[in-house]
Amino acid sequence: ARGSGMVEHLKIVQALKSLSRHFDSALIEEQKAAAPQSVAVMDGKPIVARPERQEESSVATVMAGMDEFILASPEEMLEMLDGKWRLQLVADRQGDGVKYNNNSTLQTVDTNAMKFTFTDPSSFVKVSQSGSIEFDSEKRILSKTNVSGGGGVLSGLISGGKSNILTGSAQQIVSVDSVLLVTRLAPDKKRSVTDGNKGYFSVWRRV
Repeated sequence: ARGSGMVEHLKIVQALKSLSRHFDSALIEEQKAAAPQSVAVMDGKPIVARPERQEESSVATVMAGMDEFILASPEEMLEMLDGKWRLQLVADRQGDGVKYNNNSTLQTVDTNAMKFTFTDPSSFVKVSQSGSIEFDSEKRILSKTNVSGGGGVLSGLISGGKSNILTGSAQQIVSVDSVLLVTRLAPDKKRSVTDGNKGYFSVWRRV
């Protein structure tokens, strides 16, 4: 029989993967709706078809602390992202590893000035970084640029890559509300499949 810790880890990864799938579905539906549609014309008048009813399963999911998942607009996401966040856990894509944080890793996001700060004193080499952020509203990807500070690469190697992934890789915002922020590694063709599985999900709680 599997230990309670392993079962709990699997539940967390299953919930995150479910949330991720529904995010993908909702994002595709949003992009389809935004795409220009060709309209047939008869007798000089456009023929407009009624929009198809979306399946409820594309906008709903079950996750601890979240009753219903609805894809937030880019403007809503930026508004909710603003503030200080404490890392709760990092999970691999395939469920091979869930690493809980000791509540010492913090990041502050200022969406008005489009700036960020990140600190991780729990690593062997303390990480303290700051810089600018860019937000891809279509894909909901948050990228960090002009990063200054130290400890990221060396600390990331020693701590299993956690700090390096969180500070050096673009993150896709899957969900954010007044309490929780859930992100995953943004798609990157240059990243190997193995590296793309490590630290794939991260869960933050608002301070």
